This record gives sequence, structure tokens and C-alpha cells, in this order.
Amino acid sequence: HGSIDGRVDPQRTSSRRPVDAQPEPERCLPPVPPVREVLYAHTAASFADAVERQLGRGGVLARALYREFFACGGDLQAACARTPMLAATPALGAAIVDLCDGSIPLSFASRNARPPAAGQTEKYVLHTRRGVPSGPATGDLAANGAGGGG
Repeated sequence: HGSIDGRVDPQRTSSRRPVDAQPEPERCLPPVPPVREVLYAHTAASFADAVERQLGRGGVLARALYREFFACGGDLQAACARTPMLAATPALGAAIVDLCDGSIPLSFASRNARPPAAGQTEKYVLHTRRGVPSGPATGDLAANGAGGGG
């Protein structure tokens, strides 16, 4: 690749690409799959925010579906049937429903239950002794107003 005098000929180096060569295609990252949102771990506002964060829209529809989900006793299919806005926007509605996880997250606490962080909900299984609720945990939740659902 060098000339007689020892210099490198830039036209003959293997690192140069021919002028008529096609540019290398850009490498794209695969799309990020949506994160399923556990409805029992949200409030209506936090669920709407999570939907808007993932889809870029749909907060109003997410709140309506969330309310119906709890009004239907946690039955997502029944909630979908009772939310007419889902039918009015089928693509957005399907995307929101795909984000929904209706499973119940449970925390098994060996110590007293404490209220969840602001904007969060959490469900607890309270241990009992001889059929009596485990004392302070029940009182603490009731005193702090954190024992309610969605």
C-alpha cells in the first residue's frame, strides 16, 4: 500500500470506502415493550399518569376504566364493557387494556403494616392469632386512613 518512497498512498488504503458504496444502515434498538400496570397498586390519578407516560395520551380514558374496574369488583372484562369510551377509541382503548394487570399484589408483613407512600396503594395480609387481627397493624391503618381501596 505504500509508495516507493515509503509514504502511504491514501487512494490505496483499505480503510477507505469506494465513493459509490452505500452508507451503512443505522442500527435501531428494538422497541421497548410496554410495562403492565397493576391496577391495585395505583390510584386513579397514578394509573392515568402511568398510561400517559407509556402511550403519550389516554389519561381520561384510563381514569374511566380504572373507576369501572373497581366498580365491577376487579373484573377487567366487565369494566371494559361498562366503559363506552373504549369502543369510541378502539385503538387507544386496546392499548390501555393491554397495559392493565388486574392481579392483586400482596405484601406479607411480619411487622406492623404502615401506610403506603403518597400516591401509592398497597394491600396487606394481616397475620392473626386465634382469629384475632394482629393488634397494632389494624389500628395503625385505620388511624392513618390507609386501609381503603382505590
